[in-house]
Amino acid sequence: RKIVPPEGKSRINMYVNASLTLQSSDGAWLPEVQKETDVHPAVKDGKGCFNWRMKFKLAVPCRLPRLKMTVWSSGWVGRGDNLAEANMSLDPWLKDALRHSNEDKIARPRSWIKLSHPNYPGILRGELDVEMSLVKKAYATRNPVGEARDKPNEDPFLPAPERGARFSLLSTRNPVSYTH
Repeated sequence: RKIVPPEGKSRINMYVNASLTLQSSDGAWLPEVQKETDVHPAVKDGKGCFNWRMKFKLAVPCRLPRLKMTVWSSGWVGRGDNLAEANMSLDPWLKDALRHSNEDKIARPRSWIKLSHPNYPGILRGELDVEMSLVKKAYATRNPVGEARDKPNEDPFLPAPERGARFSLLSTRNPVSYTH
């Protein structure tokens, strides 16, 4: 919500990218892992809707775990404009998980993450509604969930968003048709 569009644009085709970076416990950088939502076409009020699950594997303990979430406008080919972003250190959360090692799942409550942009320091550029869980591998194996809204779509169930009847030219990156 409250995503500020690029100068001169009243509608944007919006999506969210998340990237996880971290070092192994011995200090070696692991390959960055990136995930993307589908595209919410023709957003005109700064509020995109995705209901999208992103799963990342990581070994705990690790060093410098960072999750960067970026809201993009979709361009004709590939990415358009970086609209807003948040960089989160996962270190305090992972340290808490190590202290509670007897628990299979540690959840961060659903909350709004404030977004900024390096070109507009100190100015709110939007917010993302995010819920996160850290689960042990054994728990994830016993209780699988799908990526995005794939089956099994549970914990929580993610319904397809109601986006209204719209026509939009989408990028070829994640083409999606909407019939609502």
